[in-house]
Amino acid sequence: MTILKKASSFFGGSSDGEQKSSQPAAPNDRAARPDEASVENDFFNAHSQIDAAPAVAAGMVCFITRKGSLFGLDYEKAALKWHERSAAQGAPAVSGGSAFITGIDGSLRSLDLESGQENWSFAPPARTWKAYSLPAPVIAGGTVIFPACDGFIYALAVDTGAAKWQFRAKLRSGWPLAVDHGTCAIYSRRRLHVYDLETGGRRWISQGALASAPLLASGLLILSTKRGVQALSARTGETVWSINSAMKALAAAEDAGMVLLASLNLIRAVDLNTGEERWRLRINGSLKGKPAYHDGVFYLQTSRDLFHALDAFSGRVKWSFPLKMKISPPVVARDRLIFGGRDGYLYSLSLKSGDEPPVTCIPPAARAAWQLYPLIILTGIFYEYYWFYRNWKQLGGRWNSKLWPGQRLLILYSPYLFALVYIFVAGAKFGFGGAFVSGYTALTILGFYMMWTQLKDIQNEARGAGVKSYRLFFISSVFFTLSMVQHNASQIWLRIGGHTAAGFLGVIAVSCAARAVRISALVRVQNTLNRIWQKENPGLPVRRWLTSGEKKLISVFSLLVLLTVAGVVLAALHPAKSNTHPGIAAPARSVPVAPMQSSSVPGSNRLQGPGRSEG
Repeated sequence: MTILKKASSFFGGSSDGEQKSSQPAAPNDRAARPDEASVENDFFNAHSQIDAAPAVAAGMVCFITRKGSLFGLDYEKAALKWHERSAAQGAPAVSGGSAFITGIDGSLRSLDLESGQENWSFAPPARTWKAYSLPAPVIAGGTVIFPACDGFIYALAVDTGAAKWQFRAKLRSGWPLAVDHGTCAIYSRRRLHVYDLETGGRRWISQGALASAPLLASGLLILSTKRGVQALSARTGETVWSINSAMKALAAAEDAGMVLLASLNLIRAVDLNTGEERWRLRINGSLKGKPAYHDGVFYLQTSRDLFHALDAFSGRVKWSFPLKMKISPPVVARDRLIFGGRDGYLYSLSLKSGDEPPVTCIPPAARAAWQLYPLIILTGIFYEYYWFYRNWKQLGGRWNSKLWPGQRLLILYSPYLFALVYIFVAGAKFGFGGAFVSGYTALTILGFYMMWTQLKDIQNEARGAGVKSYRLFFISSVFFTLSMVQHNASQIWLRIGGHTAAGFLGVIAVSCAARAVRISALVRVQNTLNRIWQKENPGLPVRRWLTSGEKKLISVFSLLVLLTVAGVVLAALHPAKSNTHPGIAAPARSVPVAPMQSSSVPGSNRLQGPGRSEG
């Protein structure tokens, strides 16, 4: 299987020359690979998720990560030219040799693309809400349109940053501005405002809720509402054509004269000038994100984790390949498809292969195996669930088949779910007799079989790749045995330590010890997976850091564990003085009753109670 084979450079150019940096920059983690395939693809490690679309201009690629880090890459030499940490948000806009960046503080900066040095900056006079909720700046000729955090739209000169005009828009939506042919369309608070870019004067205004961001193409404003799609004249606001179908206008191709509409799993291409349908296509899943258009081809991703290239004139699917992750809006530049990934990589795929897909799979980053210890121990076993689920999903992607990873995971952990449900639903009524033991044992055997099949499949993949594997029977036995010890540690220890704080801490100690040894078995498997990926992708870097999501997960579960332990210790050190809850009446005290005494009257068999006498 061919996966992202490296040729001479990151974007297809020569890799000769030294890397230059105008300031201290992050290390270049681009993986150098041998020239093994005609398809030239590569990726750059940014160490943070990339949500916004990258921008390409003047031989440079500029992009911003979720953490706000700003990168400038040389398009030809695959070199990291400059880098800034926590400096920006949103998506960059580029024009000529400059990049326009919205800062964390809500200001707009113009940077030189070659060196990363600041040309000028503009800060709004006031700040009324957070800047990250606003759309990115847009370039229109010699003007940059900047939605500021003070509620105004500013038109600034590209070269000097001087203000040309401004108007109040009160934007509170992250939808991008629609700018084209001297017109700027802004949607805010269920109103669409259309302005003239030269003078800043408002042309017309329209009321009504929109279902997606407006599109401007060839002097027409394409609007998507709940009732349908309509095209209005950008100058006068008159209706040119309309379609009574609840669809969204996603992209426009002016050279092809069409607009791409989508609704659930249906894609329609209509004529830009008349609204007449040209073709329609049903896909497996719905569209994700905004498509990209270049040279008669639409590039789009579906909810089924597939990436398609559609011929704009016929609707024919030129190629497809699985893409098992969320990506940023793609950008096409110089016959290369560039997008950022959820895994922190910027991908560059060659489109020179015609009707052949650029890749068959995006490789996962090799993970340092030691990270399984903190991830599984500090998150209970939730990350362990995800680990098995991820492996099944990746195996399905390699085999191009659906393995139903969710259903397999449910079967794998069905014994624990069965025990939990039985304890809270039927344990008090039926007890823990033969029915419970039989059901738990049967589900345990079934779960062990599911675990064994995954480890067997990974071992077969390792043998096929010619890398060192593990002993399947040994790993499976260790994992299964210690799983039983861990989940029965509470019963074993409570019989010894009793229901005390020491007993509770003992349960935690035994469970963590069993879990640590059990994770060692999974570490062997993870090392085998790393060797497979690195054998198929020479130079693939090993991810030695935790993602932001993993850090948050560890923090939340660690806090829960500390609070639980602190509560148990405090309860043991300060036992409650009363067993009753405030507001609940205490049970009535029982009064001892003296035993009945026999009557002292001779011949009488009656019993005499206390305080009574014959008289």
